[in-house]
Amino acid sequence: VQKFPPGPPEGLNVDRITRNTVSLSWRPPRNDGGSKIKGYIIQCKHSRETEYSDINGYPHNDLTYTVLKLTEKDEYSFQVCAVNEVGPGEPSRPTPNIKIGEQPNQPKIDLSGVRDIKVRASEDFSVNINYTGFPK
Repeated sequence: VQKFPPGPPEGLNVDRITRNTVSLSWRPPRNDGGSKIKGYIIQCKHSRETEYSDINGYPHNDLTYTVLKLTEKDEYSFQVCAVNEVGPGEPSRPTPNIKIGEQPNQPKIDLSGVRDIKVRASEDFSVNINYTGFPK
């Protein structure tokens, strides 16, 4: 069976920005190239640079990554490449340039765990709902 590098990861998202970090998340590529994905290489480019450089030296297993030691008020762009046994594939679509600095985030509510709820009159019930937010 012929194997190829994987396709680009999808849905690269900036989840959180602080005064010196950026948290990223993404989805696996649609095409693994015929070989299991070993991990991901996260790449960064300062707004003054023209080329992306690798942040991590070996493939990262998760679909999230926090980039550390960024310079406050500078701007960076990020992209991610999937890696299989053939090697790294095409990069994801890059993020726009992101200005580093503490940023409040609107609250996000995760309703994925909530299903149809049936309650009879006079019965107590409770619902656990996950949420995140970073106020000013």
